[in-house]
Amino acid sequence: MNSIDAPSPTPRHTPELDDDHLARESRRAAEIERYYLASLVDAEPRRDLDGLARLAARVLDAPMAMIAFIDDTHLRTLATVGFDLATLPKAASLCYEVLYDGEPLICEDLTADPRYAHSTPVELGLARFYASQQLVTPSGEPIGSLCVFDPEPHHVDEGQREALRELADRVVDALELELRTRELTAVVGELRRSNEALAAFASQVSHDLRNPLAVLSGSLEVVDEMLGDPVPDLERTRPLVQRAHRSVERMNQLISDVLGLAEVGGGPRLAHVDVDLLVTEVREDLAAELAGADLSVTRLAPVVADPVQIRVVVQNLLSNAAKYTRPGEQASIRVSTALRPGWWRLTVSDRGRGVDHVDRSRIFEPFARVDETVPGTGVGLTTCRRVALAHGGRMGVEETPGGGATVWFEIPPAGPSQIAAARRMA
Repeated sequence: MNSIDAPSPTPRHTPELDDDHLARESRRAAEIERYYLASLVDAEPRRDLDGLARLAARVLDAPMAMIAFIDDTHLRTLATVGFDLATLPKAASLCYEVLYDGEPLICEDLTADPRYAHSTPVELGLARFYASQQLVTPSGEPIGSLCVFDPEPHHVDEGQREALRELADRVVDALELELRTRELTAVVGELRRSNEALAAFASQVSHDLRNPLAVLSGSLEVVDEMLGDPVPDLERTRPLVQRAHRSVERMNQLISDVLGLAEVGGGPRLAHVDVDLLVTEVREDLAAELAGADLSVTRLAPVVADPVQIRVVVQNLLSNAAKYTRPGEQASIRVSTALRPGWWRLTVSDRGRGVDHVDRSRIFEPFARVDETVPGTGVGLTTCRRVALAHGGRMGVEETPGGGATVWFEIPPAGPSQIAAARRMA
C-alpha cells in the first residue's frame, strides 16, 4: 500500500460562505457528531467499511478507493484501499467541492476537464479517473463520500455507476447500524442502572415497612395474650390497640406516599415538617431496635421539606446508630438540629464502632457495606444521600469526639416560594 503525504494546495473552488451554506455546514457537523464519526478515525479498522471500499474498487475496476467524512477542517478517512491517507485539508478535497452538488462526480479523465485538471488528486499522482459518490444520511445530510480513483483514465458504464450508488447507501447503513448499536447499548446501560435503583428502592421501602409492621405484630400478640385472661384488662389493652392502629396508619401513609413519589419522579413534595413529632413516631416504630439504648433528643427545629423523605432519613440514621454498637455495649445516641448560615442541619451521633476515614465517602455508595457482621442491605445511607441531593443539600459523616460516628444531613432552609408551594400542596 502506498503512503501519501497530503499537501495543502490552494483550493480550486470554495463554496460560497453565505448564510445558507453556513446553515448547511452546521447541520452536517451536527450529523457527523451524532454518528460519532470522529471516534471511528483512530479506532480499530472496521471490516464492514474496509470490505465495502474493496468492493467499490473491484466493481469500478480501479486500484484505489476510500470512505471518508468531511468535518469543519479536514477530510478524514474511515477506510482506504490501495493507498494510505488519514487526512486531507478540506479546502484541498475534491470530494468536498462536489459534496452539495446532489449528483456524484464521475470523471473518466480529470486532466481533460479544466475544472479538475489541477485538482489535488492529480497533483498527488493518485488519480486521473475519479468517482465520488456522496454519503447521505436518512435525514438528507451529506457527511462524506465513497471515492474510487485510478492513475489511469478509464470508462465506466451505467451498471457500475448504479453499483457505486448502492455501495454508498450500504456505507450509510453500516454507520446507521453503528449508531443504533451505540444507542441500544446506552439504553441497556440506563435500564441496568434503573433496575439497580429500583431494587435498592424496593429494599428500602421493604425495610421501612417492616418497622411499623413489627410494632403492629408485637401489639397484637400482647393483646391476644391479654384477651386470654379470665377477665381481660381493657384499660391495658386500649393503648396497645391504639399503638397498633397508629402503625397501620403509618404503613398506609408510607405506601400512599411512595406511590405518589414514584408518580412525580422522586422529586421532593414540600410541606412543613414537625421534626419533634416525626422523631417520636420513628422511635415508636424502632422500639425493638432501640430497646436499652441511651437516646437523647434535643428540641428539634422544624423544616420545610418532603415529610416522607425526611422520615426515611431519620429512620435510617437512628436504625444505624442502634445497630453499629461496640460489642457488649448498649447504643448511645444523640439527635439534634441546628440552623447554620444557609442550612438546616440534622445530626445523629453515636458512641459505636465509627467509620474509618477511608470509608467515609464509600458508605454512601449503593450496596456498600463496611461491616459485614451487622445485617443490612447497604442502601440506607445511599437513599439518605439521594434525599439530601433532591433537596439541594448534602450529607457526610465525621468522628464523634471520644469515638463513634456523627452523621450529618443538611438541606437549605425553605425560601418564601418554597413555603408558598408547600402550603398549596398541604
